[in-house]
Amino acid sequence: MKTDHLRNGDQAAYPGGFVPAANADSIAGILQSVDAETVPPRVNITELKDGYKIELEAPGLKKENFIIQATHHILSIFAENRAQELAAGTRYRLHEFSNRYLYRDIVLPPDANTLFLHTQYEAGILTIHLCKATGHRENAPTTAIVY
Repeated sequence: MKTDHLRNGDQAAYPGGFVPAANADSIAGILQSVDAETVPPRVNITELKDGYKIELEAPGLKKENFIIQATHHILSIFAENRAQELAAGTRYRLHEFSNRYLYRDIVLPPDANTLFLHTQYEAGILTIHLCKATGHRENAPTTAIVY
């Protein structure tokens, strides 16, 4: 799947590593074309002793499909999964696979530190771990890679 149109090569996720970030105009254009009846994915947010664990249902995607950005106290999760082309000459009795877009904004607690996110995608569940802030916290925008 090609998602180059969703990335902007001018931003990095953390010092010393290059991670392309989403292009906001591209995401906005895609979201306008998404069916209005699309239900946002369900989320569980668990408060831990020293942080937060966010679990998001996202079956059928690949880890490279996700774009995760944190700005201030908003965690934005976007994913695009394009359907495969229909095989020429094949007669389908039913064909329900299609493009799938996932988008969810999550308002984070004020003490959530978004500077460093740990993400993992396994068995259709995207898991994001955030630490609790101790002392002064920067509100720099952050982009995360899913492992």
